[in-house]
Amino acid sequence: MLRALFVCTAVAVVWAADAQAVFAAEAELWPSTGPFYRDTGYYLSPWKILASWLVFLCWVRTTDWVSQDTQDLKLRWKMWNAIVFFTFFVALLLFWIIPVFFVGFPVLLLAYAVPLGVYINYRNKQVKSTYDKVLSGKHTRRWFARKMNAIGIKMEGADIDPRDLGPQITYRPMGAASERDDNVNLLTVRQHPAYMPSRELLDDAVNQRATHVMLDYTSQGVGVRYQVDGVWHDRSSLERADGDPVLEVYKTLAALKPKDRRSRQSGKFGVDAGKEKLTCKIASQGTQNGERVVLQLEQDKVPKLSLDDIGMRTKTQERLAELISQPGLIVFSSMPGGGLTTTIDQVLSNTDRFTRSFSEVIDSDKPHHDIENVAPAKYSSAAGQTPASILPKLIREYPDVIVLRDVADLETLSILCDQPGEDRTVITSTRAKEAVEALLRIMMLKIPPAEFAQAVTAVVNVRLVRKLCEKCREAYPPPAKVLQQMGLPAGRIEALYRPPTEPIDPKHPEVVCDACNGVGYVGRTGIFELLVVDDLMRKMLTTAPKLDKLRAAARKSKHRSLQDEGVLLVARGVTSLQELLRVLKQ
Repeated sequence: MLRALFVCTAVAVVWAADAQAVFAAEAELWPSTGPFYRDTGYYLSPWKILASWLVFLCWVRTTDWVSQDTQDLKLRWKMWNAIVFFTFFVALLLFWIIPVFFVGFPVLLLAYAVPLGVYINYRNKQVKSTYDKVLSGKHTRRWFARKMNAIGIKMEGADIDPRDLGPQITYRPMGAASERDDNVNLLTVRQHPAYMPSRELLDDAVNQRATHVMLDYTSQGVGVRYQVDGVWHDRSSLERADGDPVLEVYKTLAALKPKDRRSRQSGKFGVDAGKEKLTCKIASQGTQNGERVVLQLEQDKVPKLSLDDIGMRTKTQERLAELISQPGLIVFSSMPGGGLTTTIDQVLSNTDRFTRSFSEVIDSDKPHHDIENVAPAKYSSAAGQTPASILPKLIREYPDVIVLRDVADLETLSILCDQPGEDRTVITSTRAKEAVEALLRIMMLKIPPAEFAQAVTAVVNVRLVRKLCEKCREAYPPPAKVLQQMGLPAGRIEALYRPPTEPIDPKHPEVVCDACNGVGYVGRTGIFELLVVDDLMRKMLTTAPKLDKLRAAARKSKHRSLQDEGVLLVARGVTSLQELLRVLKQ
């Protein structure tokens, strides 16, 4: 029945369509009511629309520039914005009303070009430097030369702004109340006499691989020191007359008060060193003899590393991964500035976060960066919250792993110690020189020893040691006594390595290695101590939580200390014995 109905309906539709075509063919043409001519369409010209659209886009770009430029130069920005906007707006309406394109389009062009040209002529008279003038002959040549250089065509003879000469350092101001104020600060800096010296100082710091720059202002001058791979190095000092203007530039970029030399101030600004983008944090504090300023250079984009890259041995990685996969409390530790944050980040990044759920408790009022597939649980210390205030809610979400760095109160620690009993892994951290000290640091929060001993399963401690420059390191035969102290059998190691003791070029003693700048070390790697908490260690934590007792228990359990791990790096030529001793004495 349904099939027959469908067939009949289809036949009726086909017949109706065919009948309509037949009737239309037989009907007379509809008579025209007047002389109006009906064309075939195409009433809009795409080329004319495209031309007007391009003019509109250019107007949007230049009007935005006028708005920013008037504010940077502190001109009458409201008046000029109104002139360039309403003149073009009225002309645009006329363009669509006037029926003749070759009349309306020139009106549109004039409404765009005339106000812009009048403003450019006016603003060029207000600036002092010829290099700040726009659409002049020199400006046009410089612009064209930059575009040609960008595609590999070198153009000589183009007049270059002296402020663009010198080091490839450009600034990004930060910290002002608005983007306009930041732009004003940048313009002020570019016109400052110390614009070039300030860039030269930062360029030298970047080339020396410095992470910190210290400027000590005294009545005699300005002491300059760089921190490279965690070690401070003295640089050539500056005259006070040269150092003060440089500091004015840095403080202006960070929207601080250049004239205030006593109060504690802090801020930041951006630095582009070639293709490398950096954030420069500045902190200043008045001292008894003057002022101390510290610049901290941080990469905006942190490179992704593996555990091999940061120096963790394969066996340590495997054992740590096994511990993280089991319920328990794992403590990460290091000295301040000793790579603790990087270590935890890389361990989390290289852990299976797809079959197990990870959550990290984070203070929203402090800087942090998210890790993929680690859900953040945020609290606000500024609002009086603590991690303990959000942990109960987080626990009800049943995460497999809870990460809470730098546990600081007993209530929070007690909650964390209960989680291994709920089949969860907890990762926390503290500051300590060695693994057993980290256990005592946690216990200083007055946690019951038995409760903590039952929960903790492992401690990781890391120290950063400088790596020898492979280009200029010097081999030497190890004395038998040194091998004995290192716990290595005589004859097993043919040579140890150290920084060069002689010039790399005897004919030119002043020449230094271009890879390490004469320091002898390039980069740092980690020494990782992994302490697995066994029954003996738990007994000591409960009955005799003393540093010497815990060390003895660790040795009895054949635990590999920081020194044992460091000796392996010395034997492999990664670092020197002197560097290892320096780090272990800290």
